Amino acid sequence: MGRSLFVAQTVILEEASKRPDAQFDDAIGMLRETVVEEIASSQDTGLSAFAEYHNTQAKLRVEIATVRADTGGDIPYLNKLSYFDVVCRKMLCPHVPVHWLTCSVRKDMVLPLPMPTCSLDER
Repeated sequence: MGRSLFVAQTVILEEASKRPDAQFDDAIGMLRETVVEEIASSQDTGLSAFAEYHNTQAKLRVEIATVRADTGGDIPYLNKLSYFDVVCRKMLCPHVPVHWLTCSVRKDMVLPLPMPTCSLDER
């Protein structure tokens, strides 16, 4: 879900506050579904980044192991882990749902390529 849908759901919620309770509950439910989908999408993106970038995993492991060793095995405040905080914020930031976007060419463009290429129709 994109940010614009979240804003639209918020507007619906504001309008719903002027309605009877049943309609207000429906609007709250729609907003809750939107937020859950946003978080699930960002978690998917974050987990795929972990799978792709092994150095991120290594940095997190080192940071967590260091803090656990310093604190005796317990991590009292996760937000004190600077790299962990950055990773969490990156995972929770809104991402464009690329699989829903359609691309269309607006104009032809010449791209500078290091080697000449030939298309299937040999042009």
